[in-house]
Amino acid sequence: MPAKRHSIEQIVAKLREVEKLQGQGMSIPMEAKKVGITDQTFLSWRTRYGALKEDEAKRLQLLEQENSRLKRIVAEQALDISILKDLQRLPLLPDGSRREPRDHCAERCPMPASGRLVQAGVRP
Repeated sequence: MPAKRHSIEQIVAKLREVEKLQGQGMSIPMEAKKVGITDQTFLSWRTRYGALKEDEAKRLQLLEQENSRLKRIVAEQALDISILKDLQRLPLLPDGSRREPRDHCAERCPMPASGRLVQAGVRP
């Protein structure tokens, strides 16, 4: 059976439904099965979303997405800084000139660096 992705609203609703069944004296595995999830899923959801209301759970999800986006931005900026530091330390060639920055960046980074170089003031 393929895994089903539940929305935050569905998760919170199923947790509330299981809580109602718990009040009737059923065991956790039976409650979870009645709601259509495994007891492991129920326990992990309860630890993560147990005390949250629907709107709080949505807010948590939005904050997690924003956090992920910001982490990607920081990683890209760290790469840009590293590239620029490497460009400053380019060795001199025998004729006294330096290697082309775009050649150096192409060796160092698998992704196109032309956009990063233009931002740094280096024309590819």
